[in-house]
Amino acid sequence: MRSSEVTVFIRRSTADVFAVLSNVENTSKWYPKPVTEEWTSAGPIGVGSTRRSEARAYGRRIQNDADVTVYDRDEALGLKSISGAVPFDIHIRLTPTEDGTSIAWVTDLQPHGIYKAIVALNMRAHTSATRRGLLNLKDMMESGEL
Repeated sequence: MRSSEVTVFIRRSTADVFAVLSNVENTSKWYPKPVTEEWTSAGPIGVGSTRRSEARAYGRRIQNDADVTVYDRDEALGLKSISGAVPFDIHIRLTPTEDGTSIAWVTDLQPHGIYKAIVALNMRAHTSATRRGLLNLKDMMESGEL
């Protein structure tokens, strides 16, 4: 398993940050690489909801589906892959502070086969993209753009 953790502070309430992060359709606005995400399940978002993500990497279209595994309003989100080349778990913890919200974003990748080597080589790039994305989110939320 390969893990990475990125933490970022945003001068907005946990409710505001949760509202943006819990809507996967916002991801393309703040994530630094081209990605499209959408909900594939009906009804209110919560544990058991599903989402699809499409991106391009290595000249190929990459798609994965994930289940929401944690949905604690204003506190935590979790996603677990149910399809795609590299299984993953994402855990996002929001902690209120006196003047904003601290985000801890943990990604656990469980590559198998040839993907073990690819993920080992690209874990730093993945962590960097997550960090850049969360810093974009910070800038956009603190400026009122999101």
